[in-house]
Amino acid sequence: ILDYSLAAAARSATLTIADSAGPVGRTLKGPGSAGVVHRVVWDLRHTPPPATGPEPDYNLQALPRAPHPTAPQGPFVSPGTYRVTLTAGGATARGTVVVKPEPEMPVTLAQYRAREAFLLDLLDVQRKSAALVQRAQGPLRGPARRVEMRAYGLASAFNGRGAVQGTLYPPTAAQRRELAALKQQLAGLEANP
Repeated sequence: ILDYSLAAAARSATLTIADSAGPVGRTLKGPGSAGVVHRVVWDLRHTPPPATGPEPDYNLQALPRAPHPTAPQGPFVSPGTYRVTLTAGGATARGTVVVKPEPEMPVTLAQYRAREAFLLDLLDVQRKSAALVQRAQGPLRGPARRVEMRAYGLASAFNGRGAVQGTLYPPTAAQRRELAALKQQLAGLEANP
């Protein structure tokens, strides 16, 4: 939970979260009104991949709407210290947030980082395959869509989806092979005009 208060009103506030290496993990927007405490919730995740289409249209008369988003989610960040930069109306403030490991998980910091690196690599495949599906035409569209769906399926095993919980464990050898195969297939599809 990130709380802030502005001395002067601004159109909006932007909170940028980065790790010690510098890459931005997430950018969040918040209100810009002055004189009140605002609260923005960071879900400890990187920016999610593009949505691959509308959320399923279930019979809402029979089932209640899910109380949480069911769209694809970005991967969790690894435990560590993150810089938060608040920008609003030309003013900037900085602070830090410490993300601690799950105490009940038998996962080392190196395994958390390996998981995050794997998922950021997979996130790149998700973004590229979604973009390829958007611009692909003819016989290229079907294979591009299959790569996209496999990438999103692999990511959901880690990040969760809908009511299905993800996992904080590092990727298995089989999951690493699947990612390598997806990257190879994507590279082949991108090489086609």
